[in-house]
Amino acid sequence: MNQKSSTNVGRESDDRVVPAKCSNKDGGLSEELRRRWHQTVEELGQWLRSVVQGYFNYHAVNLTSLKSFRLEVSKRWLRALRRRGQKHPMTWARLGPLIERWLPIPKILHPYPNLRFDAKYLR
Repeated sequence: MNQKSSTNVGRESDDRVVPAKCSNKDGGLSEELRRRWHQTVEELGQWLRSVVQGYFNYHAVNLTSLKSFRLEVSKRWLRALRRRGQKHPMTWARLGPLIERWLPIPKILHPYPNLRFDAKYLR
């Protein structure tokens, strides 16, 4: 009997678990964008700013993950705006200024856990 198969029975590999968690979060965002379909772009931008800033405030340790979250929110916003009408199709060129205006730039707000630990428990 293969050891690897006996220990991972009924479980997905680690590389598949993380994207599933991310897609659940993004799925909620897509549904909320669909619910806010008829709001103006300004109202959507204000709401997305609060969502992204709240995510940054809580998860602001890893800059790479913050940038990827901002990019995923931008993709979802672009998809939602593209589906609103056919007269003026939304492109990345048109969405760029909206992203710069409404979505905050990611910054590390919390020091890394080992730095917090060292500062709290001096040796």
